[in-house]
Amino acid sequence: MKTLKCVVALIASAGLAFWGCSDKSLSPVAPTEQGSLEKVIITNFTFSHNPIPPYIIDPGDVKLVGGNWILKNLGVIEYVTSSAPLLTGTMIHYLSGNMDAISGEGPVHGSWTLTTG
Repeated sequence: MKTLKCVVALIASAGLAFWGCSDKSLSPVAPTEQGSLEKVIITNFTFSHNPIPPYIIDPGDVKLVGGNWILKNLGVIEYVTSSAPLLTGTMIHYLSGNMDAISGEGPVHGSWTLTTG
């Protein structure tokens, strides 16, 4: 009787192990929605940028409130020179931020488009 219990326990544990391993396991994300499995290549570079006349191409919305400049979608054109050839060209920034009116310090963020060549 003791041997029968061991055999049943062994078969039950093997059955549970195989039941958990299936080729048709459920995935929370469809294979077509998954990202690329390619390795990411990080390229370090240095650059300098200089404004190009007319400097400001879109005035956006600029306000002076309580000693702070509040910028929204201010369009600026610049020429970028970089150690990476693909990052050298004319860049158009659309900047938003909140800067101190006296020191010019403060966070600025936005979007940009770089045209090489």
